Amino acid sequence: MKTLLASLLQSYSLFQLFNVYGIGCSILLFFLYRWLWKQVQPSSVHWRKKLYLSLALGLLVLVKGTPIDLLGKHYFLSLHVMQLACIFFIVLPLLVLSLPTRLLQERIWHHRTRSIFRLVSHPWLSLVLFNGTLSLYLVPTVFTFLQSKPAIQMLYQGALVILGACMWFVIIQPVQIFQRENPLLRALYIFLASLFLLPISLYLLIADTTLFPYYASRQADFLPEFHSLYDQQLAAGILKISQMSSYALALLTIVFTWSRKEREREGLVMEKHLRYVRGVVVHMEDRKK
Repeated sequence: MKTLLASLLQSYSLFQLFNVYGIGCSILLFFLYRWLWKQVQPSSVHWRKKLYLSLALGLLVLVKGTPIDLLGKHYFLSLHVMQLACIFFIVLPLLVLSLPTRLLQERIWHHRTRSIFRLVSHPWLSLVLFNGTLSLYLVPTVFTFLQSKPAIQMLYQGALVILGACMWFVIIQPVQIFQRENPLLRALYIFLASLFLLPISLYLLIADTTLFPYYASRQADFLPEFHSLYDQQLAAGILKISQMSSYALALLTIVFTWSRKEREREGLVMEKHLRYVRGVVVHMEDRKK
């Protein structure tokens, strides 16, 4: 670890080690959410939304504003995949959960924009586009090409962020009017989403040769003890485990929420058949029409 740190400090300046663009993006998101929260009463914003935003921005600074970003770009595929997994499967759902739902429902989700939102967040369209685009990004030939074109790679990653946000918007459904999918269909949606990244993860995991020569050549000079094939396999494991963990948590949340609503509904039905006569509870049967 000391050799790794010494090599970084010797080869790069502090400006290169700490990505000011990633830190700046986090700061902009913070002020954007503060502005959104001010559109409604700030005191009405639940403390959980503030906690979600703090966690999301903290993780974003960690993976995009620290030397992890530099190591992921030039030396370790596993760190780059960890960045992607952290952003797509942790930061994005936390940002969606942090949105002021009252503002979305009253000012943004109206008749003029509703059709646009329904199109970009169509359940099956967003499912195929996000997972297909992410799988294509990790295909070695595509990845090598994008890495040689930083501007195109940045645009590609930006498109992934937008598609990922649309997918999590479907799963979380922060706007009450948008909640048109029943829990079973949402559970099926999550299950199918978990299968989409399986082929590319298995491909990276079982490959017996190095598929990313750029990382292999840099690792040999930087950390020869860590073979590039192990780095490739670790990247596949990180991608699949983080995806499955995130989707499993979302699935459990949907099941528990659905179960609670069903119990509440059963309680309301029972109350409709109860009458109180001088302190005595009498059960009334439904009248047959």
